[in-house]
Amino acid sequence: MISNEFIRQATEEYHDETMSAIPTENEIDHVFSEKFEKNMESVIKKNNHHQLNRVLRMAASFALVILIAGGSVMAISPTARAAVLGWLFGQQENVYSYTSMGNDDSATITKYDFAEVPDGYYLWQDILDPTFGTILYAEEETGFLLKIFYCPNEGSSALFLAPEAATKSTVQLGDITADFYQSEVDTSGSSIVWVDPENDYLVSVDGFFSQEELIEMALSLVKTEVPKPE
Repeated sequence: MISNEFIRQATEEYHDETMSAIPTENEIDHVFSEKFEKNMESVIKKNNHHQLNRVLRMAASFALVILIAGGSVMAISPTARAAVLGWLFGQQENVYSYTSMGNDDSATITKYDFAEVPDGYYLWQDILDPTFGTILYAEEETGFLLKIFYCPNEGSSALFLAPEAATKSTVQLGDITADFYQSEVDTSGSSIVWVDPENDYLVSVDGFFSQEELIEMALSLVKTEVPKPE
């Protein structure tokens, strides 16, 4: 029988390994695609300097998620890994992590999206990877981004949130308890993160909206089964 002390030690070990995998600013060396650069230029043209800084910060956070997801964050023994199956939450200062520890190996991936795009927003990026998906909507007037992130519990992905300044609390999505990150500054949006118990997916929605609006958006998401890209 696995003791509580063993689970505690395994969790701490996994948390330390996961958080150490986060690259520093000097270690991030990512080259955006030509398509991404053109889309960013289009958004930049619609913004003044203050709003531009906001968009770039959000784009940088998005890049961090893409760099981490699918990476080697499972540096832990198989025995310890088996002891803490599920989604592991971690926090180190203002960095919050949700790490996959399952073994989903289905041939399809469940895509989460809005049944109806919020007023004033248009689809900017729709990225589907074998282990996660990200949909970005941009506001036509300001260029502010609204993001949907979804990820199956398949054992090799993680979502990292590093808000500039936010207060974390819990909210209800019907019977589901979710984490809500209320932004305390006007240079970053708020986020809501939860695990869909129907298929054990981690899902998040974030943007420049109130808590009530983000909860309504989260509840409005529809799911579609699509083949996993190769």
